Amino acid sequence: MVNWLRALFSPAPGLQLAPDAIPVPWPAEPAAIFERITSGERQADGSLRDATFLLPGENEFGSKVSNGVSDHSYAYELEALERAQAHDVSRALCRAADDHAAPRIANMYRLVLSAPSAAVGHDLLARLERSGADPARMALLARWLAHKAPDAIAIEIAISVLGRYGSASDAALLMTLGLHEEFTQLCAIALCKLLEPEQSQTAMWNLARHVHGWGRVHVVRMLATTECPEIQQWLLRDGYKTSCMAGYLAYLCATGGKMREALQAPASDKRLLIGAGEIIVGLFDGRDGPGKTMADYADGFAATLAYLQDVQRQRPQQLRVAASVGAIAVMDSYGWNEAQLRQVKHLAKQILAMDYWPALVQDKLRFGNDDEFDVAATVARAFRVDAWEFQFAKQQRRERSQWYWLTDTTDPARVDRYVALAMEQLDLAALESADFGTHSAINWLAIGLRKFPGKGWPILRAALTGGDSANKSNALDSLARWRKEHWHADAVAVLERACHTEAHSRVRQEMEHLLLKHAVKRNRDRSGA
Repeated sequence: MVNWLRALFSPAPGLQLAPDAIPVPWPAEPAAIFERITSGERQADGSLRDATFLLPGENEFGSKVSNGVSDHSYAYELEALERAQAHDVSRALCRAADDHAAPRIANMYRLVLSAPSAAVGHDLLARLERSGADPARMALLARWLAHKAPDAIAIEIAISVLGRYGSASDAALLMTLGLHEEFTQLCAIALCKLLEPEQSQTAMWNLARHVHGWGRVHVVRMLATTECPEIQQWLLRDGYKTSCMAGYLAYLCATGGKMREALQAPASDKRLLIGAGEIIVGLFDGRDGPGKTMADYADGFAATLAYLQDVQRQRPQQLRVAASVGAIAVMDSYGWNEAQLRQVKHLAKQILAMDYWPALVQDKLRFGNDDEFDVAATVARAFRVDAWEFQFAKQQRRERSQWYWLTDTTDPARVDRYVALAMEQLDLAALESADFGTHSAINWLAIGLRKFPGKGWPILRAALTGGDSANKSNALDSLARWRKEHWHADAVAVLERACHTEAHSRVRQEMEHLLLKHAVKRNRDRSGA
């Protein structure tokens, strides 16, 4: 009856069914999110260079605020708002789908923008289904929103609606939107609903290969039970790689990719040795992390032993393997017995003692690409190779930030060199407007100077007045560790001025405490004199 009445009183079939005929209720700027994704700069693997670009309604940290309610609001408030908004949004969507008149489209979009992210969920779709929404018209409206809308919540609702009312022909649209990691999980869920199981698994795999942060975490979780050999191989070689913590995916990739069986097979390739080693290290490092660890992995000992035996047999030329073996050599026990632990550590140390590693480290420090250089610098000390001069030369050429490594020295002469280089390369007078890389450099420099009283005062002075709270705290800590005779003549005056203008209460308290400590010590010295 509901559908019959809707058919009787709704516009005639085909009326205004062209997406371009739907009136746009938003201003020309900002551009549609779909347009920003399709025009975004791509990396070699086809992923977006900036897969988390800020969306309207987000702050600089990517946290969303909708209708004055943060995503971190109390759960019961969010649930109540979700129910109320889902009712209003579903009704507005149905009306706008049936009639594309400008007032209805504008009212629908206004309600969409006021909805919390939770309104994208099951309640909205359930209400749409109960309303008897026309599938074709609802899909058309969702496609229009997905292509044209400039706001994230509208895209999220469009994806969810497409997952219910769309068709397999919408897969390309969903794959494109899923390149932005804000939408990857929703797109993966929609693809599962629209495609046959085998097709949806392939689509999710393709999507996972083109995202590298939270999007990959979400999709790999959905792929972790796969029986597809190709996907299992990918999980062990590439799927575990993410810009998030390794602990999120290490266990899922080890079990989903059948790591023990792969390592015990007659021939394991070099990429497997790199991937399996990093997964094993991720399982060890995940003790305080978000996912399961080596203690949860039933095949942990057998897989680790098989991995080390493969490395010993193949003598790989990849230093990433050496880095993983080095981490295994100093690991703690995760439920293994003492004999198992001794066996694994003994084998790892045998591998690290193989004679070709030092020469390989030297080669990659001299001639390796940036990634190879970084790994070589990381493992160099384990093979008694001094990487500092190579790192200094790379920083001199401004090829790669090396400040973290340069400050890791006990040689005062090297400190003088990296301080001089910093003053040459960093604009210490413009830290208020400096980029993240400059602030990061100042951070490591301030920390490194703790051990060298009196050196690098211009850097500490710039950090104290440069606007970044972390840099100020590190500079204060260095000054606090120096004896008073190592303080520069204008240090107290600089501190007093900085304290007077400091807006961050914690940093201001640190400055006040250091000034008070210095004044008390100076008075004691005078009294003693």
